[in-house]
Amino acid sequence: MRARLPGKFVPLRAMKSFRRILRAVVLSLLLAAVVLPASLYLVLATPWAQEFARHTASSALSERMGVRVDIDRVRYRPFNTLAIYGVHVDDHSGRPALEAAAVSARFELWHFLRTGHIVVDYAVLDAPTLSLRRDAPGAPLNIQPLIDSLRPAQHDREPRPFDLKIGTAVVRGGRLTYDIASEPRRTAGIDPAHIAVDSLNLYADIRRITRDTYDLAIESLSLTERCGLRLTDLAVDVTARPERLELHSLSLRMPGTYIALGPAGLDIDGYGGIAAALKRSAVRIHTSSTARITPADLAWALPALAAEHIPLQLDLDADVSADRAELRQLSVADGDGFSLGLRGHA
Repeated sequence: MRARLPGKFVPLRAMKSFRRILRAVVLSLLLAAVVLPASLYLVLATPWAQEFARHTASSALSERMGVRVDIDRVRYRPFNTLAIYGVHVDDHSGRPALEAAAVSARFELWHFLRTGHIVVDYAVLDAPTLSLRRDAPGAPLNIQPLIDSLRPAQHDREPRPFDLKIGTAVVRGGRLTYDIASEPRRTAGIDPAHIAVDSLNLYADIRRITRDTYDLAIESLSLTERCGLRLTDLAVDVTARPERLELHSLSLRMPGTYIALGPAGLDIDGYGGIAAALKRSAVRIHTSSTARITPADLAWALPALAAEHIPLQLDLDADVSADRAELRQLSVADGDGFSLGLRGHA
C-alpha cells in the first residue's frame, strides 16, 4: 500500500520507518539533555573529582607563583556555584601572605558562554587575612614577586578585553596588616608604617568593570584600626569613565559622627587628564544634609581631641579646583550656643 501525497506516492512502509527514526532522534536528544548534565553533575560532585580539583589547583598555583599554596577543600555545584575552603598562600620568605577561611561564588555560566561577559550573582570572601611587609621605605612588598608571577609572560600583546559584573560582593571578618620592618612604632595616633585593620566587612554592588570603566556602589564598609579608628559605616556610589568621573553619593558614620555629601562630577580627557581637568574646572563639594561631627572620633589622627565629646553641626557648600576655591557656605555650631559662619574665596 502507498500513501498519497500531493504530486507523488510514498510507500506506507517508508513513512512508518521515517516516523520511527524521527521518534528515536527526538527521544535521544531529550535523553541527552537530561542524562548528560545529570551525569556531569554526579561526576563533578563526587569527593574524588573535588579532591582532584583541589590538588590540581594547589599544585598549579604553587608552581606558577613559586611559593606554597594550600587549599583544604573544593566544592562545586554544577553548573554555577564554586566554593574553596582553607586557602593559604606564603610569600617567598615562607611567612603567610594571604589566608581565607572560604571563597565562594555563583556565576552565570550560560550567559558567559553565550556573550563572553562574566556575570557573578554573588562572591563571598570569609575571614581573609592579608599580611603586607617591606624591609624599609621604598623596598618591594613581600607579595610583589607573587604579583609578578601572575602577569602574562608576553607584555607586547594587546590587553584582552573583559567585562565583569558582580551582583553582590561580600567580605566578612577581614584583617589587613602592613609593616615596614625598619620603622619604629608610634605610641599614639595612626602609624602609617604599622597598620593593623580588623573586623573589615564589605558589601558592594559591582555594576560593571571593564578595562576603562568602573561603575560600582559600596553599600557598606566597616572596620577598626588599632590606633582607635572605628568606621561603623561607609557608603559610596561612583562611576568612572575616560570622559567623566561621577560621585553619586557618599556617606560616612563613626560612633558620634555622620557626614553625607551630595553628587559631584568632573569632565576629563582620559584618566591621565584629571590634573588638567581640575585646573580648568571646579568641583562642587557640599553636604547633602547637616553633618554631625564628634571631635573624639578623630583622635586616631589628632590624639589631643580624645576628650572632646561635644558634637558639632556642620554645613558646607564650596567649589574647589586645583588653583582656587570658592566657599559659598561653611557653618559650624554646637549645642551650647556657639555658631560660626564663613563665606569667601581663595
